[in-house]
Amino acid sequence: MLFSFIQKALCSKPYEFIDIGAAGGIMVCLALCFGAKYSVGIELKESPEHIFRTSFLPLFSQHGVSISSRVDIQFGVSSSNMDSLRSLQLSHECMPRVAYTFCDGFNEDDRHHIFFHLVGRDPLITLLLCSPGRGRGDKLNTYGKILEVLNAAGVGSKFKFHSVVKVSMCGSGSKKRLFVFKRS
Repeated sequence: MLFSFIQKALCSKPYEFIDIGAAGGIMVCLALCFGAKYSVGIELKESPEHIFRTSFLPLFSQHGVSISSRVDIQFGVSSSNMDSLRSLQLSHECMPRVAYTFCDGFNEDDRHHIFFHLVGRDPLITLLLCSPGRGRGDKLNTYGKILEVLNAAGVGSKFKFHSVVKVSMCGSGSKKRLFVFKRS
């Protein structure tokens, strides 16, 4: 499972999870169940907000889990208009951040902005899990090209390609792969 991989990669330390393209927020909520102290999501569409508010939040309440200060999803926000990724960490906290984006639906310019401006320039992001581009004509379709963009930001230590994680999509069962980059 993806979150078991994250916990192992971070040696089970608490972390902040960021989902760029959060849809209804399932990954944001699941992260809290697998070691994330805080979880943030960004979603361009406003329509999934009702799913988050009517399905996921009540589920946590039913099980006595208070997440009000630990989770935030910004609906109706374009990541391409952001200068930095939101954080819920308190000023004295300095825990690692994990960025996740299943960005094969984003256009190339948006993905470049995500990798360079949002992830590459955030020195606390120690792990990035992302889908590759859409194929041959896409400039960000290999881990080498994504790595080049990440490290061009020149903030903090350099990212290194770590591995490929194979995932199955809920519902459709289709097989996808995520590139994993780790900052040392």
